[in-house]
Amino acid sequence: MIEPRRTYGTSIARGFALAAGVLALCACGGPKSYVVLLDSPDSGRPSVITVSNAKGTRTLDTPGEFVGLEEAPDAAPRTAPQTMIERDFSAALAAEPDRPRRFLLYFNSGSVELTAGSAPMIEQLVAEINRRDAPEVAIVGHTDTAGSADANVALASQRAEAIRDRVLAAGIEARIVEVASYGERQPLIATADDVDEPRNRRVEVVVR
Repeated sequence: MIEPRRTYGTSIARGFALAAGVLALCACGGPKSYVVLLDSPDSGRPSVITVSNAKGTRTLDTPGEFVGLEEAPDAAPRTAPQTMIERDFSAALAAEPDRPRRFLLYFNSGSVELTAGSAPMIEQLVAEINRRDAPEVAIVGHTDTAGSADANVALASQRAEAIRDRVLAAGIEARIVEVASYGERQPLIATADDVDEPRNRRVEVVVR
């Protein structure tokens, strides 16, 4: 049994089904079939896989670690060289779809005006959308905890809509864009109520 603790911590490539890695055969030397953990660049979050069989259980939490499916998982850890990964999984790696990309755009206090540092990111955002064959765009507005919760839901919605409008003005089709507002409910930086925190005044855009 293989238990991926995160969906992007797969056995062969970020975002591929775990079963595909289990079935892969090592061309020469090493175990006939094995699970190898690749690193995940998603926001610095680690990939983790737990591999279990009748002989024991092992958690792979270091990129490059692998375990053969016909051996005791609790044996001493081994690291697969990059040449081994490329040899056995090159086809799957080549077919891997583009990873989602996240953009954080920050706003001036109490407004829908982007900060000077975030304004240039609109061009990068549009370029990323246009680069993809069949893109999907999720735009979510957020606020800090200054002001009432209801007012912040409205403000976060206005911020998300402002980014959507700029994206559409650049020629992106409205049908691929979704907009949501979380108000002050999901801060990047936890604060007490009624705190002006610049890093929480943001819109998060995920391009898939």
